[in-house]
Amino acid sequence: MINRIYFFSIVLILFLLSGVVHAQMKEAHRKLVLKSDVILVYNSYLEREKDIVSDYTTVYFDSIYDRNIDTILVNKTKFKKGDYRLQRLVEGEDVFINSIQEGGGCLLLGMLDSDSVYVNFLFLKKTGKEYRNLAELNGIEISRAKGYYIPQIIRLIEINSIKDPKEKYKQSVNWFIDNGVYPDNDFIEYYIQQGIVQKDNYFDDEIILRAKNMFLKGKESLLPIIQDKYASEAKNYYLQKMKRIARLTEPRYSDYYDFRNSIRLMYDFEYENAEYILLGMLTSDPVDSYDKSRIMRHFIEMVENDKNITIRKE
Repeated sequence: MINRIYFFSIVLILFLLSGVVHAQMKEAHRKLVLKSDVILVYNSYLEREKDIVSDYTTVYFDSIYDRNIDTILVNKTKFKKGDYRLQRLVEGEDVFINSIQEGGGCLLLGMLDSDSVYVNFLFLKKTGKEYRNLAELNGIEISRAKGYYIPQIIRLIEINSIKDPKEKYKQSVNWFIDNGVYPDNDFIEYYIQQGIVQKDNYFDDEIILRAKNMFLKGKESLLPIIQDKYASEAKNYYLQKMKRIARLTEPRYSDYYDFRNSIRLMYDFEYENAEYILLGMLTSDPVDSYDKSRIMRHFIEMVENDKNITIRKE
């Protein structure tokens, strides 16, 4: 018999099939793991069901079946394997956030490889006697699940279980840095309130060095941590990045955009300044690639010859 435990929730479905996870999404993933009471590895998509109640009300459900639960990764509430029915709040039926606005959009998903095995993750939060489905990670290839998602979840749970607040702060910051994420303001503010760190002095030399090493591997979100102590390294990083873009045979728009942003990290040109105009031409379609190449060489020489320039603070 299916347990009539209802999971009143807005289900967030994150499709991460490309393998590219932005810093903001990694921070959301961290919060999701730590807020979840139960995390399941599920080998099938949830069964979609509905009850038509009236001419204007349909109740939608997702069903979890015991046979499809592979692993309980996290269990803070003595959750037992079994068959459950989850009520799912649906846009346009139970909530009206996007459906009453004009326009819309779609999410383009990569194709699933029929020769691969995929699993799904369910993140549940218990409220009273009920559980909420906080999120689903759907269509995760099994090697990606074992090599990335499960180790990440285990590491976050282990960090959160550390009793010493100073060590917990240090290991949490290490997680942020290793994932190329600058710690969010609420995280920092919490540890200031707890007296673990001082305002404007969040990171010790060991943390800054760790951040520098990850920054030089391309984790540019860590720039605010390192730009004071390692200003020359940061400048050289962006200079080398600009040179790599300038050597491309056929730069894409995104390459010109990255080049432009690298310059803007070092210079704040006035609106009518000639350099400001030249920089804008890099992302202008009417300007041909030959002229854009000349513009890039001009800015590279400018940075190389300007010994006093450093990365600006926003």
